[in-house]
Amino acid sequence: DMNDDIDSSIKTVRDMTSALRLEVDSRRRKVDESLSQIRAEMKSVDDKVDSNMSNQTRQLEEASAALTSRLEASAEHARGLEDMANRHAEIHREIHSKVDENHAAMEARHSKLEATLRTQDEQLHKEINDRVDGVERHHANVSKETSKRLNALDLRISGLQGASGEAKRDIHKLRDEVNSLTVKSAAHDVDIGKNSDDLRKLERQRAEDQQRHKQDMDGVYEELDQKVYEKSFHALEDNVTKLTRGTVKLCQVVGVFPGARMNDGTEEELDVDVELLNWEDCAQ
Repeated sequence: DMNDDIDSSIKTVRDMTSALRLEVDSRRRKVDESLSQIRAEMKSVDDKVDSNMSNQTRQLEEASAALTSRLEASAEHARGLEDMANRHAEIHREIHSKVDENHAAMEARHSKLEATLRTQDEQLHKEINDRVDGVERHHANVSKETSKRLNALDLRISGLQGASGEAKRDIHKLRDEVNSLTVKSAAHDVDIGKNSDDLRKLERQRAEDQQRHKQDMDGVYEELDQKVYEKSFHALEDNVTKLTRGTVKLCQVVGVFPGARMNDGTEEELDVDVELLNWEDCAQ
C-alpha cells in the first residue's frame, strides 16, 4: 500500500512537472515573440530618429545659408545708408551756408526798411498836424451855425407845445375807444381758450398715433435689418473665402507660403496642395 501511494504521488508530481514544463515553454515562446517585436520597434524608432536628424541638419544648413545671405544684404544696406548719411551731411552744410547768407541779406533789407519807415513816419506826423488844425477851424465854424439852428428850434418848440394840448384831447378820445376794444377782446380771449383746449386734445391724439406708427415701423425695420444682415453676411463670407484662396495661390507662386518659390524649392516642397491647408476654416 505504501508503495502504491508513493507511485501515485510520483505520478502526480511527474504530471505537475510536465504541465509546468509545457507552461514554461509556452511562456518562453511568448516572451521571445514580445522581445522580437520590441527589437523590431526599436529598430524602426532608430531609423526614424536617424531620418529626423538628417532632415533637421539639412534644414539647419539651409537656414544658416539664408541667414548669412540676409546678413550680407543688411550689411550692404547699412553701407548704403552710411553713404546717404554722408551725402545728407554735405547737403546740410550747404543749406546752413545758404541760410546764413539769406539771413545777412534779410538783416540788410530790414535796416533799409527801418530807415525808410522812419522818414515816412515823420512825413505822416506833419500831415496829421496840418489836418488837425484844419479840423479845429472847421469845428469852430460849425459851432456858430449850430447855435443859430438851436435858436430856430426853440421857436418851433413853443409852437409844438400849443399843438400838444390838442393832442391830449385826442388821446382822451382814443382811450375811450381802447376801453371798448378791451371789452371786445375779452370775449375773443374766451373763444381762443376754447380753441386752445381743442388743439391740445388734437395734439394728444396725434402723439398717440405717432407712437403707434413708430412702434409698427420699428418692428418692420428690425425684420428688414435681420434679413439684410444675413444676406450681406453670406455674401461677405463667399467673397472672403474666394479672396483667401486666390491669396494662397499667389503666395505659393511667389514663394511666401507654404514653401519655397517656384524656381528655388525642390519638387517635394512645390507639390504642396492648397486644399490640405484648411484655408476655408482659416478664412472663416
